[in-house]
Amino acid sequence: MRERLQYLLPAGFAVSIVACSVAALLLPVGAVRVVAMLVAVVAFATWARSFTAAMATAAMAWMFTTGFLVNGTAELTITGTDAWRLAAFAAVGLVGWACGILPSVAKTGLRTLRTRPVIHVPHHLPAALRH
Repeated sequence: MRERLQYLLPAGFAVSIVACSVAALLLPVGAVRVVAMLVAVVAFATWARSFTAAMATAAMAWMFTTGFLVNGTAELTITGTDAWRLAAFAAVGLVGWACGILPSVAKTGLRTLRTRPVIHVPHHLPAALRH
């Protein structure tokens, strides 16, 4: 997992930079830029299927969004709206990660249900508790 993470973190950084650049160049000023960044984060987090990479990408994307798309002067601030925006980025990162791992979790869950484990009851328990 660590080998995979060493590639996912720079990839998340690159996704954040590209998404911020595209949003700054092609989208009008306003909430649509923030939404574009949120979509980039959820897409990357779903693809990466790594909680650490998802949260790191969400944090980087929030910094780029706040510094370049919202403030416009490359000034990172932390006000009430910035904190809510950070929470939104963390939430979409978490949702993307969950969507990414859902198929493997569902497959593992179905396999576990098909191969029901045998429960062994210790013989030293009274007969009333063994049934």
